[in-house]
Amino acid sequence: GLAMVQLIVFLVMANEMRIQQTIIETNHRKEIGLWLKANAQPKQTVFMECLGYIGFYSGLKTLDYPGLSSTEVVAARKQFPATVKKGYPDEFGPLIAVLKPDFVVLRDHEIANINQHMAVLQQDYKPVKVFDVTPQLARYERLPGYGYLRYDARFTVFAHTRKEVEREKT
Repeated sequence: GLAMVQLIVFLVMANEMRIQQTIIETNHRKEIGLWLKANAQPKQTVFMECLGYIGFYSGLKTLDYPGLSSTEVVAARKQFPATVKKGYPDEFGPLIAVLKPDFVVLRDHEIANINQHMAVLQQDYKPVKVFDVTPQLARYERLPGYGYLRYDARFTVFAHTRKEVEREKT
């Protein structure tokens, strides 16, 4: 009985990982990276939490949270007071304000959290593209672990407005 339960759990999880790879990684995050590559200049920067596919396919300098690929993020985080260091979502807004990346890629809850604590997105950035695979995931909403798939279903790309003006001049 236990072996049968383990087999069922294994098969359900394997199916979910297949869906994650196909819809979220290959057909979503990869597409965000390719869009950035097509719409950014080679020396521009992008801030995001999910470094992998987006960072690789964009070819841009990535300023990732928590700083796995960028010493600039690590250095900036060390300068934050303890009130900012207290939790993961509280650092995005201050990091964006300090680092001033050309592009920012955020999930909806990250946008809401930043906007709740500071106005950096409203003042310095404009949304330029939304990537949303929620409709493709709808048929899997009864699948155990659907929330895991849904977490990365929607991203918004923001462009720095000052740098957008500079790009238009060149």
